[in-house]
Amino acid sequence: MLSGPRPLASAKQAFGYFLHEYLARNDSSHRSANRWHGKGAEALGLGVRVGKRRFISILSGHVPGTDVTLGRVIDGERQHRPGWDMTFSAPKSVSLEALYRGRKSVMRAHDEAVRATLDWIEREHLQTRGYDPATGRRPREAADGMIAATFRHMASRSNDPQLHTHAVVANMTRNGNGEWRSVEPTLLKRNRRLFGAWYRNDLARRLRELGHELVPTTVGGLPSFEIAGWSREWLDAFSTRRQDILRHMADEGLEYTPKPGSPVKAVPQQNQEKDSFRFENAVPRGNPGNNNAKGPFAMNGPSMRPELPRRRALPATRRPLFAFPVSRGCSRRRR
Repeated sequence: MLSGPRPLASAKQAFGYFLHEYLARNDSSHRSANRWHGKGAEALGLGVRVGKRRFISILSGHVPGTDVTLGRVIDGERQHRPGWDMTFSAPKSVSLEALYRGRKSVMRAHDEAVRATLDWIEREHLQTRGYDPATGRRPREAADGMIAATFRHMASRSNDPQLHTHAVVANMTRNGNGEWRSVEPTLLKRNRRLFGAWYRNDLARRLRELGHELVPTTVGGLPSFEIAGWSREWLDAFSTRRQDILRHMADEGLEYTPKPGSPVKAVPQQNQEKDSFRFENAVPRGNPGNNNAKGPFAMNGPSMRPELPRRRALPATRRPLFAFPVSRGCSRRRR
């Protein structure tokens, strides 16, 4: 799924997050899981790895190698929106395959699906503002080149295995004449669900090409999938943040409504024991002989290892797991 795009409040805020996540941790594999992406980044010669100086400079509106500084001057002070954070999160079973069982091919499939989705957004939905001297208007027009810094994380805030990538899309691009301009974010905000659907479809295709069998599901009323073989018990056991939310709702007398937009009503909580969720009760007993858990989140003990069916090879030309109708208003650029 995709959360965002969330506007960044300031370049300093984004830099503080970057500093905490990638410089304070003495972990080379964690620091290497970040990279520049987009034709705009290529045009500026940013390379692959995200460095702190370039990162903060670009989010501040300074175009590297030029004297161009983006933004507006209001009351003698320059103001510039740094950019937007788009977070691509893999389904829980995909996170467990990559991080619990240690399947690097699954992690690569996630990385490639994120990059493919950003490429599609860059081609079809990235815009800037032009200028019509005859009318004085500034119509939206296609932009040339995205600058995005991507950061892959492997855990949720509750330290559950959760494979996700933050794509920080900088408020910097070029117009048709090659001039550096700010991004016009209307289509980025309007098509958030479409971007998430594209990512899930691309990820599903890559996983099927690897031989994984997928099971259709829904998340928040939207089509999604899980890798076959992971029971609901396992998925819930490694989703303690969701369990905390459900427990808090129960404590506050709120009823869980899975349908988006459904009214939430207070209900009396009777004969319900607080803190009834226990990790050891949620994790099913697996096959003691299945010693294939070797990822960064693998745990010792036979009771923690799932008994998974053999993967069945599927033809790569098989139809997508789910199809999303795309309206003209979502797929066409506005000039």
